[in-house]
Amino acid sequence: MVNILVSVNPDLASSIAIRYAGQISQFMEIALQPIHVKEPEQKGNLFGTGWVRHTWE
Repeated sequence: MVNILVSVNPDLASSIAIRYAGQISQFMEIALQPIHVKEPEQKGNLFGTGWVRHTWE
């Protein structure tokens, strides 16, 4: 059995990937695992960029 990990996002590429994996499942035994990773909101500056920002200001 082949494990397939598919990223699920609200975009066309994710839709195509899910459909393609579904078509593959007709020909071979697979375990389809859809995942969605929510990226955290960035507040302020990125971690570790403080000294660069202060040096160049």
